[in-house]
Amino acid sequence: MKTLSTKPARGRRAGLGIAIAGVLAALTVGAVPAHASVTSVDTYDRPTLVYGIGEHLMSWDNSSDGVPDSGSVAPSNGSVGLWGEGGSATFVGTGPSMAYDHALSVYVQAENGGGQIQLAWGHPGSSPDQANCGTPVASSKVSPYIMTDGQDGFGTLFLLTVSESHQMQVTPVSLNTSNTTIDCGFSFGTTTTITSDTTGNGAAMAASGPNGTYWIVWAGLGNNEINIAQYTPGSPTLIHKSFESNHWTLGDLSAIYDGGTGKTWIAYCGGSVNPSTDVGTVYYQDFTGTTVQSNEKSTGASCNLSSDNGFVSGGVAVEYDYYNFSQSISDIFLAYGTPHGGAINVVGIHSDNNGTTPNP
Repeated sequence: MKTLSTKPARGRRAGLGIAIAGVLAALTVGAVPAHASVTSVDTYDRPTLVYGIGEHLMSWDNSSDGVPDSGSVAPSNGSVGLWGEGGSATFVGTGPSMAYDHALSVYVQAENGGGQIQLAWGHPGSSPDQANCGTPVASSKVSPYIMTDGQDGFGTLFLLTVSESHQMQVTPVSLNTSNTTIDCGFSFGTTTTITSDTTGNGAAMAASGPNGTYWIVWAGLGNNEINIAQYTPGSPTLIHKSFESNHWTLGDLSAIYDGGTGKTWIAYCGGSVNPSTDVGTVYYQDFTGTTVQSNEKSTGASCNLSSDNGFVSGGVAVEYDYYNFSQSISDIFLAYGTPHGGAINVVGIHSDNNGTTPNP
């Protein structure tokens, strides 16, 4: 993402990763304990955290060389089962994204060099079956985002990218693993360019189930304010838009729909004023309907917002554990890189449906 060229370059591709050891103390929400852990891997950028069948899956690019990696994560103790992703390094200031769909991990990244948007897919627990798969979106220098509208991992994939002119683009994606001779088995619907709004950061998308309501969240171009709006597939105009003039982010956002409570969650690395340092604060909040709830919370933890030649790295992932919920409480997990390319923290919180957002 392009902002703040006045910030000092961090030399992200020069191998400045910092290993942060230890495990966070347990956090609590009232009398209900939340999970907290520190993984043994690091990143400058927004990781992606998704829930597969019985396990948490994470994709990130390494601080040392920017090459994407993936693995299963145990939030209770921070252990990581690496299976690799490989391929080319990500474009500076961007991170990979992953979705879990039809028991497969689907990855997307903007590659180092020209920012070519490439897809890959594979079975969790092993390296990708197919990689370096092209898309209708030629290139982007902003982090791409891929998601599925199936709460249980069975739905339609959507690819969200940002063009050179800062317009968001939405492309439906299908995957046929039995015929991989053309585009690695991927097929694409018509790309819709959002003409009503612009951004210079990695945007995110969520859906309240197949054929449900689709939401896009982004930071406004120039002011970095948080925006949330409803997306109608095929429409270039977002509707029911809400924005927050008192909160910003220079990093990448993430979003997820919580089928247990009917809320949509967003997360980002930011604050109440634009930054003068390379460090932001982890924020998360939920909303229902077409208005943002006034319940933004912070874990109080610091997250990375470092700059390299005018491209800002950083962001927070949010995930919903749909296999461990009731109609009154759900588990929501956050993942983020600690400042200056440090270790990835994974923190769990609880969501209830009584209109409040617990704060760890």
